Amino acid sequence: MTNFYFFFYAIALFFSVHSFDRNDPINVLVIWSSLFSIYLVSFRYLRNLTTKQLLYSGILFRVVTIGAIPSLSDDFYRFLWDGYLVSRSISPFAYSPSEFLEQGTPLTEEALFLYRNMNSQIYYSVYPPLLQTLFYLPWLLVHSFFAKVILLQFVLFDFEILNLFLIANDKEKSKNEFWIYAGNPLVIIESISQIHPEPILVFLILISFRLFFAKHFTGFQFIFSLFLQIKMSLVFLVPGGYFSIPPKKRTGFVLIVLLSVAVLAFSLFSKLGNQASSGIGLFFHSFRFHSLFEYLIYFVLSLFGDFTYLSGTIALLTGGVVYLLYLYKRSYDLKEAIFTGFLIMILFSPVIHPWYVLPLFAVLNSKFPYPGVFLVFSIFSGLSYLLYSIQYTFFSEIFFMIEGGSLLACIYGKSCINYFRQKS
Repeated sequence: MTNFYFFFYAIALFFSVHSFDRNDPINVLVIWSSLFSIYLVSFRYLRNLTTKQLLYSGILFRVVTIGAIPSLSDDFYRFLWDGYLVSRSISPFAYSPSEFLEQGTPLTEEALFLYRNMNSQIYYSVYPPLLQTLFYLPWLLVHSFFAKVILLQFVLFDFEILNLFLIANDKEKSKNEFWIYAGNPLVIIESISQIHPEPILVFLILISFRLFFAKHFTGFQFIFSLFLQIKMSLVFLVPGGYFSIPPKKRTGFVLIVLLSVAVLAFSLFSKLGNQASSGIGLFFHSFRFHSLFEYLIYFVLSLFGDFTYLSGTIALLTGGVVYLLYLYKRSYDLKEAIFTGFLIMILFSPVIHPWYVLPLFAVLNSKFPYPGVFLVFSIFSGLSYLLYSIQYTFFSEIFFMIEGGSLLACIYGKSCINYFRQKS
């Protein structure tokens, strides 16, 4: 029965990645609800399987998603566009796609296809140089559009295999904690079929842990600096890394992080004004999606006039202060510091796309007392695609309240029930 159920789950994943339509709310609701229902029931069968068998199941689930053209996110069009520019020895940070087109530079039919399908034609690239190398690979190695998609998915699949082995070999993790990452449909679908670079980031985080606990601090510092070359927002985690390493190693840590920042300064931020107005800055003053604590700040600011554009900046600064206070009050355990820092960054971010949360599930461990919260959070992260297709007034507010109430119920529900039982 166990083998049949997991085979059924694999089939469901295969058909799901080929059937998603982000613009159809019924489609999104039915598919995500079905997948998470199958996934939650699968926990009943974990006792019948070894961690090794779960590992191979996780690999199988990812294999069946390869080959689907991403339908939940169109970011991959921009990835390939940036790679096209790099293949022509043009900086992807110098022009927005619309500016590049206005120059009259001849484009291939495939490049025009990418331009027409991306949703960021007027925005500057926000992807650091190391990621640009990944985006360049398809143009170097293959020719057709479909082959380029497959190549990117295979690269991410390779990283996911490594991630699954690293997590499975973590003796601190139970089978349930391993399955929160290995079998989670949000992780499986967003990491490979939708072509998001989070598997690379997860790999770097897991390797940094290995190097740190093996006391290879030079290697740890180098890998940590690469965080910023995959996702620049992870500068948020720098204090956690700094306070976790021995004091004598901190100077080297600061220098190598500054070197990584310098690489960004001379590439991604070579035109700082452009990034501030139509690049990274958009995540501070314009973009908002599925936010949590930032939503509350936005609501408060809306009561005092036209100051809502400050909500993202205030939220992230507040989250930074909260993280620093956490580090000040506690002993420094690297895994706990990185997990907590990432969690705080997500909670206070003005933009929480579904794939942003994947590293949380990879570093989750038994020290966090509410693992069920992350199952609920992953469900609502998948369902957040409804925010794209349902434009009714107050839907985002209703979604926020239902999600917030569900998360609070996971944390406090059991203790509240016990309290009222004692009173009665």
